[in-house]
Amino acid sequence: MSRLSKKDLCIQLGLHSPNMRYYYNLLRRDYFTDDALQKLQLTPEQYNKIRIFSKQQSFIIVNQLLQSELIRIDKP
Repeated sequence: MSRLSKKDLCIQLGLHSPNMRYYYNLLRRDYFTDDALQKLQLTPEQYNKIRIFSKQQSFIIVNQLLQSELIRIDKP
């Protein structure tokens, strides 16, 4: 698995305008709650500084999104 960026997540979750302005504030408010940040072992300050998550953090994020059925992986 590659490392996820906040931009990648905004695209996958539809958090952008038609001209591709990314809504990072909605990503934080709706998906990266304080509880979610704890699972990633991040403080809000650390989250604000991150552009690309580590491989371990990316794995946790994908698993959480799959469990909540916000994303799905289609098998060929």
